[in-house]
Amino acid sequence: MAQNYDGNVCYRVIVSENVTLCNGGEYFVKGMIIDEENKKKEMNEELLFIGDKDKMAERNLLITDGIVKSREGYIWVKIYMLEGGNKSIHTGTTLGYAENFKYMMIKKIEEQLIK
Repeated sequence: MAQNYDGNVCYRVIVSENVTLCNGGEYFVKGMIIDEENKKKEMNEELLFIGDKDKMAERNLLITDGIVKSREGYIWVKIYMLEGGNKSIHTGTTLGYAENFKYMMIKKIEEQLIK
């Protein structure tokens, strides 16, 4: 697996569905995790929609940056595995800006989880 700047394992996610969460261009996503070193080998794990808290708790993933590339209608984003702590899924992408991407999306997702 490739690693990102802080040594965490990087994967790619093929987004199969977008869910509009609120105004301002924020989206939560559903997709398939792809082995970055072997893109033809699909890992048998799908990202889940925000709000499915029981299933979300089974994952431990975090997106670290914005859109990597778009191909054939799919949006690709980088994520990495978090270590330890409370295992939860944080998935999302902004379809307009990437500055402070990770921190904005974590904040948005945490706000939604509190509601």
